[in-house]
Amino acid sequence: MAAIEPHNLPDKRYFRIGEVCDLTGLKPHVLRYWETEFRQVKPHKTRSNQRLYRKKDVETILLIKHLLYDLKFTIAGARTRLEERRKKDEPAAPAGPRQLSIDFDPGDRTQMISGIIAFGIGHVNYILGFMATAAILSLSNPLTGSMFWVIYVLAASLLWVMFIHNPAKPRSLNLGSLIYAWLIAVMAGTAGALAISDARFTLTAIGGLLFLISDLILGNRELRDNAWFLVHDVVWVLYIAGQALIVTTTLRL
Repeated sequence: MAAIEPHNLPDKRYFRIGEVCDLTGLKPHVLRYWETEFRQVKPHKTRSNQRLYRKKDVETILLIKHLLYDLKFTIAGARTRLEERRKKDEPAAPAGPRQLSIDFDPGDRTQMISGIIAFGIGHVNYILGFMATAAILSLSNPLTGSMFWVIYVLAASLLWVMFIHNPAKPRSLNLGSLIYAWLIAVMAGTAGALAISDARFTLTAIGGLLFLISDLILGNRELRDNAWFLVHDVVWVLYIAGQALIVTTTLRL
């Protein structure tokens, strides 16, 4: 199918990857490859890893195709031309954190908040479990008897400001992600305090830390739209590893 002219694009908020293929005459693997070569091609990804392209994204893809296929630019040359075009067309942005203007789908927001609540309940249960385990083994309470978790909360707060907070996204998501970061930090910190009291819980502490790293990366992906290569795979590998380490410790006791 021949590519459509940019001015004839349908007036839609989002296009799925199949629609973009039909509009541009490109294969899905080409679009995915261009994401790795051109930073201007960054479709929004839902939590199910489904790509959603804005009209501006499709226009950029059509321009890249014109540069590569019609004008015979190299990838590097097309990348340079796009960057020159961006500097020419966009006003200088004030210094400060990168703010993304992408429209946020309310459905995604509801899904994310629901996920935060569901997984948050799980982490509360972890904290209660660590406290109960300490009581059974006559160890110091990892929450009330130690301030080790405060270090984790402070570190998580700093990392949230640096890598997750984005005023361009809904306030509910920013606040929800901060509270969730605090909760996971408390969980990881109490796991660390438990390990300090009893070395048998070292794997538990490592597992808690992997949980925290996993969710900080996920927050960066969802609120800053930082979709680097295999980001979702890295998130889930860390998450599953963290879960496995905590379970392994339980089985060894």
